[in-house]
Amino acid sequence: MGTRRADDGFGLVEVVIAMGILALLAIAVLPMIITGLQVSTTQSRVASATQLVSSGIDDARANIALGCAALDVTRYASDGRGATIQIVGAVVAETTDEASFFSSLPTPSPSPTPSPSPSPSPSPTATVTPNPQCTGVTAPATVKYIVVARDVSDPTEALASATTRIFLPKIGE
Repeated sequence: MGTRRADDGFGLVEVVIAMGILALLAIAVLPMIITGLQVSTTQSRVASATQLVSSGIDDARANIALGCAALDVTRYASDGRGATIQIVGAVVAETTDEASFFSSLPTPSPSPTPSPSPSPSPSPTATVTPNPQCTGVTAPATVKYIVVARDVSDPTEALASATTRIFLPKIGE
């Protein structure tokens, strides 16, 4: 009864060594977890922006009856995490690509109000500006249309963009 065997349990030294090994493993894995969370956040923002760009193209196609100038819209939306995304759509020259269109955009206002949701007509918080590319465009015509989404807090990079061609039919015939 009073004899003690060598394998009766863990001693203090074994427990301290096991905790040290676990701490080293946790330190090794922690950067991967942090990177994974950052990538997940970025991908969520890009997915939201891509959906908003697609919605912008759908809105433009729904508004073709209003003419070329009605296609140029700037609006704001939230990405679900609270970040404000600016969506800019415009008729552009045939030689304009997405990068040059993005670099020509003015800096967004610091605290815009997000639009409630995409709708077939321009929302109350959307801004329509005259576009020189629409000058001389008479229906029927096909125009090049670019939509860009960017985070208002970091307007230096586009989260998503798309280019399409939109046919402007002659209305009333």
